[in-house]
Amino acid sequence: MSTRDETERLRLEQERERLLRSLQEAVHVRDEFLSIASHELKTPLTALVLQVESLRRALRRGQAALGVPRIEAKLSTIHRSVFRLSDLVNELLDVARISAHGGLPLHIEDFDLVALLREGIERFQEVPGQGSSIRLLGSPDVAVRWDRARMEQVVLNLLSNAVKYGAGAPIDVHVEADAERVRFAVQDRGIGIAPGDQARIFERFQRAASVMHYGGFGLGLWIVRLIVRPGPVDRAAHRAAARRGGAGGERAGARRDLLGRDAARRRQRGRRAGGGRLDSAALSSAEQP
Repeated sequence: MSTRDETERLRLEQERERLLRSLQEAVHVRDEFLSIASHELKTPLTALVLQVESLRRALRRGQAALGVPRIEAKLSTIHRSVFRLSDLVNELLDVARISAHGGLPLHIEDFDLVALLREGIERFQEVPGQGSSIRLLGSPDVAVRWDRARMEQVVLNLLSNAVKYGAGAPIDVHVEADAERVRFAVQDRGIGIAPGDQARIFERFQRAASVMHYGGFGLGLWIVRLIVRPGPVDRAAHRAAARRGGAGGERAGARRDLLGRDAARRRQRGRRAGGGRLDSAALSSAEQP
């Protein structure tokens, strides 16, 4: 056998080993995800079934056996379980869309960002036992042009993370606006994120802390990154992670910058006048330097 043939044989063997390792890793990730998914879906579903059955038994015994406080407590548990199941199912649907289409479509419209933030905050404050109080600080009303449903998803994910990792401390949501851009930031005072993990948390199946202590698929921030990915915004998402803080107990947060509604429309008119293709996602979101 010639030296050339031996070199080619070694190259093919190394490539085979590389592909084998890649396949084994993919199978491991799949199995881990299926294990986490079954646990995460089963937990709120079990709580939901137990509370519904408890209410049914109480109703069979008669209205006197209930009482308003007890009914409210059980309905709150049901609400939390439905809320959690809805979020988990939506994450799985987004993963399917991303796998099929390579991303998530955006439907651009005008909306009030502050009103959307208030709705997101109320959604968490309506559920007892969340632990952290949430304050909205800054501009009273801010008009932006973006995908409202996807922005709601970003807001709810950031708030959920702040509540989950915030150790019960107060959470602040800041909104700032100038003539061109709008910025909002969600800040908590929880466990923080180690410097070595700040980029990792935007990857698929990753968490800021152990799954043993904090539930979830580890998909939320990965989906958020894909939502804000058009143009330079992906880099802004990673820089937001770097601003989350390092050691436990320090402030943590994530920031999102948008073009204001009027600025987005001005840029849209300029792009059309110049004859270029209109990319509404890129036009409607911008990165702060």
